[in-house]
Amino acid sequence: MANICEAVLLFEQTIRARVLFNSAVARKYPQTCPVCVGYTMAFEAVAFIVIRNAERQARWRAMRDAEIEALRAATIKAELALAQAENHVLRQRILDLEAALARRESAAKSAQTKAASEVACLKEKNKELQFKLRHMWDWYNDEITRAGGLTFKASSLLAKALHPDATPSEEVRLEAFKAFSAWKSDSDVAKRR
Repeated sequence: MANICEAVLLFEQTIRARVLFNSAVARKYPQTCPVCVGYTMAFEAVAFIVIRNAERQARWRAMRDAEIEALRAATIKAELALAQAENHVLRQRILDLEAALARRESAAKSAQTKAASEVACLKEKNKELQFKLRHMWDWYNDEITRAGGLTFKASSLLAKALHPDATPSEEVRLEAFKAFSAWKSDSDVAKRR
């Protein structure tokens, strides 16, 4: 379509140039023969066509440059859109990772809080059990002394002092003797009751 338009435009311009040229030559050289006028017109037409070809090539180069520039612009635009899409995907990935990290941190905090509360609960139970154990040992020692038996502490001191494999020091022997004397006196008290 563009070639047809150019051909029509060229034809119109050529005819207009011939008419103008013929009238100018006829005015300037009234005695010129029609053959010379035709020859001059042919020369002008060739010059016009040569200029026209140069113009056509310039237009073609301009169109080609415009197409190349449009293609370059489209490529840059596509690359920019691709980079923006990748940027969006990476930002979304960062947001997902931050959310996962926040979830892990909150889970770790809740687990730490739960562990701390369990430790506190176990410490409290340990205190209660130690208190019960002390109370039970006290009750056991009271019952043993009422019945006239040796307490665990006194029996341990006596066993340590009388063991054949050990040579006890004077302090250990003195402690064992005191424990035995206390038991003997308590045992006599228990029998009198």
